[in-house]
Amino acid sequence: MRTFSWIVLALVAACGGAAIASSGATSAPVTIAAPASTEHMLAAIEIYGTRQITLEQVLSVHGKELRELGEALMRQDASVQTRTETILAKLNEMGDFADVTPSFGGTYGPGVRKYYLALDFVDRVDAARRMPFLPAPTGTYQDPEGLIADWQGYESKVTELMGSGQMSPNRVNCPAFHCLGDHTNPAVKQLAARFAALVPAHVEELSAILRDDHDGRHRAAAAFLLAYSKDGPALVKLMVGAFRDRSALVRNNAMRVIAEVAFYHPELDVPIEPVLEALDYPATTDRNKAAAILDGLLKQPGAAARNLPVARRVGATLLAMLRLEQPNNHNFAYSILKTISGKSFGERDYAAWEAWLKSCAGC
Repeated sequence: MRTFSWIVLALVAACGGAAIASSGATSAPVTIAAPASTEHMLAAIEIYGTRQITLEQVLSVHGKELRELGEALMRQDASVQTRTETILAKLNEMGDFADVTPSFGGTYGPGVRKYYLALDFVDRVDAARRMPFLPAPTGTYQDPEGLIADWQGYESKVTELMGSGQMSPNRVNCPAFHCLGDHTNPAVKQLAARFAALVPAHVEELSAILRDDHDGRHRAAAAFLLAYSKDGPALVKLMVGAFRDRSALVRNNAMRVIAEVAFYHPELDVPIEPVLEALDYPATTDRNKAAAILDGLLKQPGAAARNLPVARRVGATLLAMLRLEQPNNHNFAYSILKTISGKSFGERDYAAWEAWLKSCAGC
């Protein structure tokens, strides 16, 4: 039986803004520890990307199994992988799909954590458009000065610190084009300084790893490390090229770097077409990061000329994302729709948004 990898979304604070969630691909999701008094709830089960079946049809047939899977995920139960393989095999029998990717994540607030179980479908007829990915890389490379291994250790430590409340998930001033976590925290400060000092001398080796290492974890680490390079235009080109990586984790990391560029480095030119294409890629994290980039680009000075072309090009995708419950997709879609329309309809006023988009067809 095929082994399915989860897209695991980091828990993010439940607040008014849109969150650029991190993700990891793993055999069993790991959630952040919470006080015993914290209530854990499965806020939503949802699907995206298919015209063959509806959420109502899925829940009518497999709702009990999916709710039980959600409960197992919240408990970090050992049965998660077996349950996942069983339910996804059944879901694949409900239509002709090129891919079904599950994701799990959520938000935390005082006393409560809300989780979302998402099932992302790709209809086979849409595979060429929605999965235009590069062939699987085959290269093997040396780890330059142990930077890849150091990054993996750094990332694990940041996750641990955030989970225990010893590090805020909020962005801090960053000495690179993208930083993960608080690089000034004493527990990781030395490693972060090492990245800033050594990466510029190893851009060529790290770029080769990003493009062609057979191990997706190495490519994903290289994407984050390259953010410590000094050549902004070259970095943008490398990251945009990685948008078509076969690994959802690599795509996530590359797009996360470019999201930071879009918001905090408007002097760098980010091509918008690859971003619009990625907005409808298969994974929840693809949409989250592509939407984050688009949101940043549309808020840059002089970006208003892009509003109507974006509405015509991806308006339907944005409306589909708006209908989702998971905040890391819904919130960005709502922010983008308000920007490109100049309207302030309610975030769940789907009829108003649909009517506006229909009126834009002739604009």
